[in-house]
Amino acid sequence: MGVVAAIGVVTGFLLGWAVPDVVDRAVPEDWHWPEERAAGLLQRDGWAAGERMLQVYDPQRWQALRDAASVWASNDKALEDCQKRAAKVKKEVACSILVGNLRR
Repeated sequence: MGVVAAIGVVTGFLLGWAVPDVVDRAVPEDWHWPEERAAGLLQRDGWAAGERMLQVYDPQRWQALRDAASVWASNDKALEDCQKRAAKVKKEVACSILVGNLRR
């Protein structure tokens, strides 16, 4: 009886470990189950979990994204005006922006 119980416990563990991954891959991609599981494992919301993964797996690229966001935020009005000009003339236009000291 003990052997059967041990086999049941091991089987239950293996199924509990493997089946959720198989199910996550079987559902439509737009359900985002794997992403939700990853965020849950990191105990963060989806945005914070994604940021953490970027920080860990590619710190240089993460810093480049932060720098780009900083440049965009500090020049949002100039960039918005520039986008409007480009849309009006239907081609690329030159724009002037200000860039401060970025953290590197």
